[in-house]
Amino acid sequence: MAHVGEDPFGLEAALEAELTSLRAAHPICIALAKRAASHMPGGVPMSWMSNLVAPLPPLFISSAVGCRITCADGVELVDFNLADMSAQCGYSSPAVVHAIQSQASRGCHFLQPGEDAVAVAEDLARRFPSLPQWQFTLSASGANAEVIRLARHITRRQRVLMFGAHYHGHLEETLVQRTSCGELQAEGGGLAADALKRAVLVDYNDLAAAEAVLAGRDIACVLVEPALTNAGVVLPAEGFLEGLYAASREHGSLLFLDETHTHVCAEGGLMGEYQAQADGVVLGKAV
Repeated sequence: MAHVGEDPFGLEAALEAELTSLRAAHPICIALAKRAASHMPGGVPMSWMSNLVAPLPPLFISSAVGCRITCADGVELVDFNLADMSAQCGYSSPAVVHAIQSQASRGCHFLQPGEDAVAVAEDLARRFPSLPQWQFTLSASGANAEVIRLARHITRRQRVLMFGAHYHGHLEETLVQRTSCGELQAEGGGLAADALKRAVLVDYNDLAAAEAVLAGRDIACVLVEPALTNAGVVLPAEGFLEGLYAASREHGSLLFLDETHTHVCAEGGLMGEYQAQADGVVLGKAV
């Protein structure tokens, strides 16, 4: 029997050897991280980036093509994450590069609509036939904020029902998680004192628990991924999405599908693939 502190399989030693090798291969990235720390907390422009390759310092990327990224040290890596699914067409796709260059030559920000917005809205309405009306935001987080506000305006209720292992963006209502005892807690500091009171979490695929919460008739909206993507991939159980929509309808709540990660799975997202019903859908990333 191994005692606490022993490493009978040599895993700790192997990990340390790998980390040492990686640090030796990335002196420029390490130097950039130290330089960045003088003006950015954690040495990164967004706080969540500090943990992406921990315990190593963050990688500073200089270029990317297809599925391969190259850091400031010239080390080429295969990106299986594709910028958290924001680059589904791959990096530097010629068609995308051409479209961006063409638009940039004509201006990029007018504070007024352009014809492209009409074309995109028409195409989204075609892909999601039950949802003819569309609005645009600067991020999926912003889109989720808007649908929550819309639901509160319509229902005159405050609370949002979500599911364990969710991620719906950088919002006070959604930055909550459950402890091992099942109690809600904030995912970080700085949330409003009543943020936890505005959120409810149940287990994904637990339709009975969701129905019980909705029966209290104080839920403004249900925010759910048609397939959970923040804990590996968890597919919906048979009847789960249908049951959620029916229960939402019965108890006066709205149901929104967050397809930020999943809309690339089919032309009409998983909403179309599963023939699911919802009061709205949120898209992001590859859009």
